Amino acid sequence: MNMKDKILFWMGGDFTHFSLSYYLQKMHDCDLYGIIDITNKTKNFFQKQDLVDFKKTWFFHDHININKKPDLEYLNYIEKKYDLNLWKLAINERIFYRFFNFHKFTTDEILCILESECRLFETILDEVKPDFFVTKEPTFHHLELFSLMSKKRGVKNLILGIPNLGCRCIITETPTKLDYFESLNDVTIQNRTFEELQKYLTLFNISKQISAHVKQHGKSKKD
Repeated sequence: MNMKDKILFWMGGDFTHFSLSYYLQKMHDCDLYGIIDITNKTKNFFQKQDLVDFKKTWFFHDHININKKPDLEYLNYIEKKYDLNLWKLAINERIFYRFFNFHKFTTDEILCILESECRLFETILDEVKPDFFVTKEPTFHHLELFSLMSKKRGVKNLILGIPNLGCRCIITETPTKLDYFESLNDVTIQNRTFEELQKYLTLFNISKQISAHVKQHGKSKKD
């Protein structure tokens, strides 16, 4: 008997990956799980929705605890097990430094957040043992952290990103990098002229796509 694929989704407030999970369950017989990274305002929808049959979901922010001393031995264990530099992730997190004026995080608070995240992520990976992890390009340290941990566990990352061509998306294991081309010699040449390539690039101009999207969807709340 064939085992079902176990697919773990990371879902945010834009509902892109929730929508992907909705259509994927119609096309593929699999077990779906979800990590939900949203504010409390959106939480009610995910608690009540019956559109997607998730086997289990976790609300990411419910598991963050800063009211204790960080377990430095555990964090050291995580760094060695997953070949990580946790402080490198933290120092590049814009919420912890420079761009977040609501709260100045102490070193212990940052380490406690990292510890909470690692404990949650290990619990999820141990329980689900996913075959695939479907997510967006990491824009915060915690998503980058989970992507690295899952990849180290042998989970196939499917990261949805936007290349430098408009009206196109790319799914890869590493953001902005094609998975299966080790060199340009592996790319099939279509013998287009430089002028044809310029025309193609102009046709799929990402700046024009973004401007058109803002103009169309930013006219009013209703639109």
